[in-house]
Amino acid sequence: MTALAAALGAVIGYIGAEVADEAVFDRLLWPHRFYNSQSPATTAKLALLMSMAGPLHGAALAALDHFRDHGLYLGHQRGDMLGTSFFSNQAIQYYYRSSLRPQVCSQAKEIRNGFWVHVLRFASGAVRPRMEKVESRSERVRAHRCFFTLHLEHCPGLEMAGDSVVVSERRPTFRTLLGILISELSAIAVATAAGLWHRFGASAGSDSPPLWLIGFLCIPLFLRLLAAAATVRREELESPSLEERSGALPGFRDMVEVDCSTIGFILITAPPGQIGTILQFFRHYGHPKRETRYDRIREIVCIAVVYAFVLYFPAGLLLLAWMNEPTQYLWLGHQVYCILAMHLVRVCGWQGTGRTEERVAAALVRDKTVYIEGDSCYVKATLVTETVQSVAAGKEMLSSILRANSALLPGHQP
Repeated sequence: MTALAAALGAVIGYIGAEVADEAVFDRLLWPHRFYNSQSPATTAKLALLMSMAGPLHGAALAALDHFRDHGLYLGHQRGDMLGTSFFSNQAIQYYYRSSLRPQVCSQAKEIRNGFWVHVLRFASGAVRPRMEKVESRSERVRAHRCFFTLHLEHCPGLEMAGDSVVVSERRPTFRTLLGILISELSAIAVATAAGLWHRFGASAGSDSPPLWLIGFLCIPLFLRLLAAAATVRREELESPSLEERSGALPGFRDMVEVDCSTIGFILITAPPGQIGTILQFFRHYGHPKRETRYDRIREIVCIAVVYAFVLYFPAGLLLLAWMNEPTQYLWLGHQVYCILAMHLVRVCGWQGTGRTEERVAAALVRDKTVYIEGDSCYVKATLVTETVQSVAAGKEMLSSILRANSALLPGHQP
């Protein structure tokens, strides 16, 4: 190994460990959520920026620390998945306005993984507020805010009409496999170049890469496919309970107010007696199932795959000693490319590229109806988006909607 290659490897490892985002392991452990949108722009980002062949040892160690701190090493059905790469925690609060239990409407609760908050975060990036002329200094606009009214409704079956989209993330599909392969195109390209160089360079008498380098470059792809094959089973959508349906008040909509100022004002509504249709997305939807020993085996395999990424880059540095000088710079150059891609993803906030929520948001902002598929039911979603010119205007709009809805409660005093 040349002194320059060794020095470059050390610097690249240090910089890569700092820039790598732990969210990359959310993608690894939930592939059918993160590879569920394949527009041309999404496909280009996946192909150019989402390889896991770079120095991810720092992020992998952070993910393993969370597994340990949440007790996942203790055994079957031990520890807490929430807050790890298996099931991330958004740390955002919500308030719900239920016709069943109005006394708890003021209590803040956590949205946990928060499927619809991710959707509306993508949607807020697509909204283009209308610029209006400011007549006076008191009307000056500091920042336009989105006001989202998302309506969810349980459906026993599909009721598609007009512009409708059906979205499913129940299990890995061919779309998932294709997304993983596209994500590792850069590593596959370098491995192919190394193979061609080995074949034709050796016959020309020049230094060529060793044949084992091709397999080494493809290890991240193999690990991602293994993680997809062993991915944990997850909780699916459920129908509203009989108690919720029987306790519904005619005309009173069940509502959830989400407190997330970075996105805007969020109000999620459902028909009478369907508060559970909303709240399941803030509770257990998508949570890993841990019922059987087979589920525990899946968890262990996934944890082992994360640990393999702790070893991958250091192993590459060690193997530099068995590479000739041109091959050393080929591998180091690919690592530099991966680090630049990670920088771009982190600065631009593209960690969620390809997610189910991105696909749902793209349909909703085009005024389409979206059906989220469950085991034996669907959730129908529609979105109304408005913009307000101040926080005060948004709060007033929200208060007026809640007041109008509360007026339908028995015994309400105007």
